[in-house]
Amino acid sequence: MADKENWELSEDEKFGKKLYEMRKTQGISQKNLAMGICTKSSITKIEKGLRMPEWYFRNIVLSRLGYNCELYEEYIQPKEYAIWEDINELLCLVEEKKFDSALKQIKICQNKYCDNNIIMQVIYDMMARIQIYHNNEANENIAELYEKAVLCTIPLIDMKVISNMNLSIQEMYILITYLNKESRNNRISTVEKYKYYEMILKKIKDMKLDHISRSKIMPYLVISYYNCNADLNNIFENIDNISILLDEALLDLRKSGRTYYIEEIVEKRIKLYEIKATQKKLSNCEITSRDKLIKIHKIIISIYNRYYPERNMELNCYVYKGTHIHSIGDVIYKRRNMLDMTQEDLAQGICDKKTIRRIEKNEGNIQREIVRNLFEKLGLSRSLIRGNIIADDSNINKVISYANEHNDGEILSIDELKMLMDKNNTKSPSNRQTIIRIYSVIKRQSGEMDEEKYKSNIKIALQQTIPMQKISKKEGFLSKYEVICLYNLLTEETSIDENSDLQSYLYKNYVECDYKYIYNNLSIYMLISFWFVSIWGNNKEYDKSNKLSEKVIRNMLSANRMIELHRYI
Repeated sequence: MADKENWELSEDEKFGKKLYEMRKTQGISQKNLAMGICTKSSITKIEKGLRMPEWYFRNIVLSRLGYNCELYEEYIQPKEYAIWEDINELLCLVEEKKFDSALKQIKICQNKYCDNNIIMQVIYDMMARIQIYHNNEANENIAELYEKAVLCTIPLIDMKVISNMNLSIQEMYILITYLNKESRNNRISTVEKYKYYEMILKKIKDMKLDHISRSKIMPYLVISYYNCNADLNNIFENIDNISILLDEALLDLRKSGRTYYIEEIVEKRIKLYEIKATQKKLSNCEITSRDKLIKIHKIIISIYNRYYPERNMELNCYVYKGTHIHSIGDVIYKRRNMLDMTQEDLAQGICDKKTIRRIEKNEGNIQREIVRNLFEKLGLSRSLIRGNIIADDSNINKVISYANEHNDGEILSIDELKMLMDKNNTKSPSNRQTIIRIYSVIKRQSGEMDEEKYKSNIKIALQQTIPMQKISKKEGFLSKYEVICLYNLLTEETSIDENSDLQSYLYKNYVECDYKYIYNNLSIYMLISFWFVSIWGNNKEYDKSNKLSEKVIRNMLSANRMIELHRYI
């Protein structure tokens, strides 16, 4: 399909087309994809662009196809956002151990979403976690709650049925937890549980997940698999396979910058080295790896003992949490004020003032075409689910997303970038912004562009979507990719300037914000915070530097992130 045609597709048609292509590429039938969550005809309507599914349905479908929704920025309708807020509030209350409030929130959610199986799956999980925390592990009700959770989206707990299904990361997590709890009540044999784990491992391998998606399920699965082998007295017999799986889980955590179950994974890997050592079967290479892991384990324990993050992973709700999710109404209100536009200014030629007022008050859902036109007028992407580049070729999206996230000049050559510029629709200001920005980063890192030209280019990239002078100390809204442009400008500055609108805006909106907002913007929060920590440290303002450093470490550990933590310690 031509780029022009792609640009003119509606949001529903673009999503439907992409879903169809992903499903066909993997040889998955509509019936299989729909199993347990909707009818086959619902998938047909979505693929034909006749219906746009809600975020929670969209995410489980994409996850079943092995797709990582964290890589995208989502703008969702008020009714969808209200659901997201309800669920996010519940997850936060459980993680914060505010169980009385969590139980009240559960009742609210049950009353609202009792007919929504995808949401009810989360609710049953949270109910079970609260009981687990209160030392009710032997309580049969926990296993029953997880059985209900599994059956919300999986028609039958049966090896043959599940082996023929595509499961999302969340569904795998729930199924593994169910198997762990049921086996304690002797309703599922250890041998049967072992077969389920083997089946899930094969599914993960076949899905070819990225490291972020794998990090959310592999550590938990491998620990469960290890324990199952121990129960079967199979550890020594299966030691090579288990070692490989533990190494894979560690690699996934390292490459994704996550800490899910990292302490247990490292401990179990060291234990396997020790088992082999007793049999005098450790090679010199394995001895070196073991010693390195022992040092890493000591560092992990030292960090945990110093900063006291929650180590009970059964209270951690990471598997359900997404990032870069925004309410359309909030975005339009903040962006309009940032650009000094009145409601009448924004509405002109698109809709009436009453519609703008209703949107900004989050009163009901709005026609997508109106939203896209408003976003375009505000300098935002017309695509309400977007990555770095709006393109047909998923490989282009994957490569440029990685380059953009990592500011890595080695990922793309200049020739490859020019090819992207030729291939993709440069009518899109957002596309131009990303391409100009990454081109400039590559040239700067290679030494082919001086500081002045680089800053000029980054400003040009930023101003594809918003005038530089509109970045001020007041609250506003910038897309993830606009903020990355600002960060690129920030890295060229060498001192704190209290009169700098750029520094003030970034500090106020991305450093001095509450934890819930931080979680939604983790990578940006980390990058900007590190700049302030470094500058204060270089200027010998150690109190400020250390105070922010401590806060960042605690927040990153609470969010199970270890990316760049060594810079703060």
